[in-house]
Amino acid sequence: MEQNTILLVDDDLDLCEVVKKYLEKNGLVVHTVYNGSEAYDSIHEIHPDLIILDIEMPEINGFQLAKMLQKENCNVPVMFISGRHDTTSAVEAFDLGAEDYIRKPVEPVELLARIKCRLKKNVVQNNSIYSIGSYTFNSLTLELSDHQLNVVVLTSLQGKILHFLYQNICKTVTRDEIFEFAWGQKNNDSRAVDMHISNLRKSLSKDKNIEIRNDYALGYSLVIRQSDTLKVK
Repeated sequence: MEQNTILLVDDDLDLCEVVKKYLEKNGLVVHTVYNGSEAYDSIHEIHPDLIILDIEMPEINGFQLAKMLQKENCNVPVMFISGRHDTTSAVEAFDLGAEDYIRKPVEPVELLARIKCRLKKNVVQNNSIYSIGSYTFNSLTLELSDHQLNVVVLTSLQGKILHFLYQNICKTVTRDEIFEFAWGQKNNDSRAVDMHISNLRKSLSKDKNIEIRNDYALGYSLVIRQSDTLKVK
């Protein structure tokens, strides 16, 4: 089973040693660095599953590093640990996309529990995010983004239909099957299905290699072409 990798960033060497030993004892891989500059390089080298980040550090502080990652659209989750107990700092951390804010002194047992909670959330999200041609679709948030990071938020029904078509890629699914999956009932309204398919085609229209085929007697199939051949994801 693959182990999760944690990047621990703090200029308190004693804290890093204690936390690293405890987390590794509990099955995590932990890399420690002691300032934001080293952290920035490490993130791009080791690709951690989670970053645990102090605020007050030399060279680049935690907030500055979080802003840099935000500009790069880095999707590695960040948890802050800090000696700052004021509400303003916590709010700023969450505004920068932090998943959690833990005030020092840090209890390793509590930190581990929070890490496990975050990593479980990662698994759910990773299983819900996938590529459809040049698009990325998040079936939880219903966000469909293109390679230029333009985002369209689909309706709940559109998202369910796209998810169902993707699960059955290159296979024709009937209108009845689509309706039952998206609406949760068997009373088929083929006109409603056709309307939502039409809207999905518009949302996917920037990628000419994506086609939602209409097999008139049966239903629809999602097909993605690559180099003039059909590619099954």
